[in-house]
Amino acid sequence: MKMKVILIAQEEEFNEKQLKRLQEYTPVQWFKDKTADILNISALSDDDEKILALSPVPMGWELPKDLYKILKNVKFINLATTTYEYLDLAWCKKNNIQVTNIPHYATNAVAEQAILLMLSLTKKLPAQIKSNYTYAFTKDVLGIDIAGKKVGIIGLGDIGTRIAEMVSSLGMDVSYWSLRSRHDNYRYKSLDTLLRESDIVFPTVESSPNTYGLLNKEKLSQLKKTAIFVSLIDERIWDKEYLIEKVEENELAGLAFEGSEKVSDYKGNVMVLPQLAWFSQESLDKNIKGWADTIISCIQDKPINLI
Repeated sequence: MKMKVILIAQEEEFNEKQLKRLQEYTPVQWFKDKTADILNISALSDDDEKILALSPVPMGWELPKDLYKILKNVKFINLATTTYEYLDLAWCKKNNIQVTNIPHYATNAVAEQAILLMLSLTKKLPAQIKSNYTYAFTKDVLGIDIAGKKVGIIGLGDIGTRIAEMVSSLGMDVSYWSLRSRHDNYRYKSLDTLLRESDIVFPTVESSPNTYGLLNKEKLSQLKKTAIFVSLIDERIWDKEYLIEKVEENELAGLAFEGSEKVSDYKGNVMVLPQLAWFSQESLDKNIKGWADTIISCIQDKPINLI
């Protein structure tokens, strides 16, 4: 019998075109509710050899711990995301389940969101929003020009490199720190030096136990009073509450991140947007096709994008 596919994703995350591609190779069961009770999907526990193609969105990005107790005869778990910290990789390895992800699909979209957040802080958009767009020449809405400003990028992977390219084209001076990556076009600095000297800081390191706590209070205390910090990364990596406090005390010029809060929830130059940085039409198309390609590669037992 062919290895079947159990596909868990909202309708917005997959499409009929790619479904038909998969069905040319093997049977597919698509569970596409807005929320998913994965523990009640009986097909995950049957004797058939299977692939679990999984988006974490229908489960609120948190897989139930009991999931690992019910999985039976799963050969591959194909994640719809680049990140994978919500999955117990150690358990999968121990149980001979190979795991894949979808890298690189949202590089442009995420980098562009970072630039949007940077500009919102330099132009004091939070203050304008909270003033109901009052036309007044006050210090609260007095912006700064970005040309010539020193940008520090922490982590020079795909997204960090794309941000570097974009801010360089805007006339900004780019430096970076990265654990492994090196780039001849930009100046490498130690992490401490980068934090002390940069006018605008973009952390772009990947989320993993190795990076949790990287930008702790001690490290972030080195930021200049006039600096701006723009984050689209896991809050386990950086001390969000500390930087919010720094902005409120006028010890940091600006902070931007993604979350469910409102701009009005914070004092000072704090900008918040929903977690939609990746959500562009181009990124979505790349993600769906890349996910289908990866699933097919596993059906053929020639897996790509292995973690």
